[in-house]
Amino acid sequence: MLFKSNKKYTLSDIQKLFSQIPVIFILLLAILSLIISYFLLETKKNTKIDLLKQKAFLNYEFKKKQELNEFRIKVKEQLKEIFLHEEILLKKVTYK
Repeated sequence: MLFKSNKKYTLSDIQKLFSQIPVIFILLLAILSLIISYFLLETKKNTKIDLLKQKAFLNYEFKKKQELNEFRIKVKEQLKEIFLHEEILLKKVTYK
């Protein structure tokens, strides 16, 4: 009531409007889907990178743990041998 539009549209104006709307809609939809796809792919890439970093870190820790365990076993065996040798020597000395 405040703004009355008295403009009359012709058939050619309506035809232009209907022929341009689908093209604009498709372009906007394509741009929106490209943006969403980009963010999804970027997130997926970042997640894979984080998982690879975690895997590398866990492998590193596992290897270090194995090395420490092997070192502990080796030292334990060496100590057994040394103590056995010392025990034999002590028995010889106490026997005399």
